[in-house]
Amino acid sequence: MGNAPLRPVIHFAKVILTAGRRIEPRIVLVLLAAPATNMSACASAPPPSSRVGTAENTVHDARAVGASADPAANAYLQSAEYALATSKQLIEQRNNEKAAWFAARGQADANLSLSLAREAQAKKADTTEEARNPAAEEDCATERRTP
Repeated sequence: MGNAPLRPVIHFAKVILTAGRRIEPRIVLVLLAAPATNMSACASAPPPSSRVGTAENTVHDARAVGASADPAANAYLQSAEYALATSKQLIEQRNNEKAAWFAARGQADANLSLSLAREAQAKKADTTEEARNPAAEEDCATERRTP
């Protein structure tokens, strides 16, 4: 890759210097510095380590609640794990902007997996309670019918 992004800037500088015209040095400095500043801004994004850590904790919580047992929650759990693995690879490659995006995606999928697992767990507990106490269901039905 080397100086490939700077080729147009270098060419422009050569044209300015060989054109035989007098150009204000401040203008040349601004024209040459602007692309370099723009390129360095892309490379200076910090690694999203804290976001990856938060997402990993959420994945751990989803597993603890039983996300692997619910098909919908498990699908989002696997998606979160894939996004986090991709994010870690991108951090190693120093592509921090994409890594942040994948970490955010992993966090969102982990949150959804956790919510779906908790919902499935609550439904299961509710079904178990109804099976233990069928009289409570009859009482609720009677209360709904009386004006």
